[in-house]
Amino acid sequence: MSILVRLKLKSFNPDLFFTTIHTLKININTISKKSIYINLPICRKSFCILRSPHIDKDTREHLSIIKYSGFFDIIILNLDNIIPILKKNVPFGIFYQLSIKKANIV
Repeated sequence: MSILVRLKLKSFNPDLFFTTIHTLKININTISKKSIYINLPICRKSFCILRSPHIDKDTREHLSIIKYSGFFDIIILNLDNIIPILKKNVPFGIFYQLSIKKANIV
């Protein structure tokens, strides 16, 4: 019986995110029957903050928060192999979530 695992990844740091994706692709392909990585759209939130509350509306600060996200769909036979890979290869600053389903894939 195969197990379908969905690994969702999110980060605010693009360099850390893409290096983690690259190392996870290499390590997941060694233990899985099949794995697919799908990159999700970049989420941007922009803010405009006034420096002065009264007269000077022209002096504003423009800030933005950019969130990078993506997910892996992994088909594996044994769930015990994936957890050590995540503990070793996912650094601080990367948020991840595992979803587990039983797949009837032969």
